[in-house]
Amino acid sequence: MAKVYQVKGLKSLPIAEFSSFGNFKLSSLADVDFTSYWKKRSRLLTPYAIDYKQRCAVFVETSGSAAQLKSAPFLYQAQRDFALRVFSLPFDEVLALDVKAFDRAENLVFLHSTGRCGSTLLCKLLEDTGEVSAISEPDYYTQWAMLDQQYGSSLDRRMPAVIEKLTSLLLAELGDDSKKDVVVKLRGVCIHIADQLQQAHPYAQNIFLYRNAYDTSNSFLGLLNKLAPVRAAKNFSLDRLPVYWLGKLPLVRNKVVLFAPLILDARYKGIAGVGAVLALSWLSKMNRALRLMQDYPHFFVCAVRYEDLLQDPSRLICALVPLIGGHRPDYFASLKMRKTMTSNSQQGSDVESDGKYRLDKQDIEVINRVLSKHDIINHAHYVLPNTLTTASNIVSDKALAANA
Repeated sequence: MAKVYQVKGLKSLPIAEFSSFGNFKLSSLADVDFTSYWKKRSRLLTPYAIDYKQRCAVFVETSGSAAQLKSAPFLYQAQRDFALRVFSLPFDEVLALDVKAFDRAENLVFLHSTGRCGSTLLCKLLEDTGEVSAISEPDYYTQWAMLDQQYGSSLDRRMPAVIEKLTSLLLAELGDDSKKDVVVKLRGVCIHIADQLQQAHPYAQNIFLYRNAYDTSNSFLGLLNKLAPVRAAKNFSLDRLPVYWLGKLPLVRNKVVLFAPLILDARYKGIAGVGAVLALSWLSKMNRALRLMQDYPHFFVCAVRYEDLLQDPSRLICALVPLIGGHRPDYFASLKMRKTMTSNSQQGSDVESDGKYRLDKQDIEVINRVLSKHDIINHAHYVLPNTLTTASNIVSDKALAANA
């Protein structure tokens, strides 16, 4: 049986806050048999979060259509905005659900990234081709990454199977049968559980999107400056602490280490400042992607650079779509892509970039110092191996990484 709650409103949430049962103001309703309710429902019912303390999956029933949820820059935000009721279902009952699953699991593609690097834009361009349906940031994957960091090997062993079932349920609701592939865009921290995601979804393909360290850090800085805890940290000069100790403070440890796991690496122990945290966030994700490429040469279909996407979007997308099983986009798709490039892909979301440049000379110096300590990814414009590119001047980094 599922516990059911009426949504009375949203709590005041920080920008880009992770999805959780606690996001809503709720009142209890009568419990229901979830399978029966699912079959009879007249509205969308989609997986939203993990309530790990209760060992339950959280679903939201929404007033919005599938098109409304999918067209939003971020699914988790649309789920909150349109939520009518919340359902809490124990893990064992989630695993026992007999719901018709998405029958083209081999066409599932996970889009990993460093974050703040154009993933929303890439999804919109892929949808312009008519070959791809995109779902932007279902947040229970993010929670798995956070729980994995907190609990490690003691994490409930049912978690991979629960996540796989939630994926099937999500695609059953939002998967577009007229499209060949479904790209699920993930928050950047999910790269740290990419291998576990692959094991839970063995037929899925993977893409990694990234951007140079300076612009990524600058975009994150604009976002972080909107957060009250970050502003408070500056008031108390916590932003001047060596980054290693930020990873030890109880109030911020979990999110800081999730954001930048390399913050605990002894190589960076004496480095301080916001620029160092931002650089280590970028480097942590790039390092993880590189290690996956080295350990599993075919883990990623390819990597994509935001700079190349901007340089020639139509050409890059035309090369990318066949790699994930689609047909080469036609002329009319390229016209749609041109229109998409003139709009703001994150418009209306709380993480929309204002385009301002905030990094100062000291930030740049700190970023360079952080990167100089890495054996391979030692500069801001490093190019990963197997990067699908429209440029021709990046062979040296490819060769360096390949020989590492």
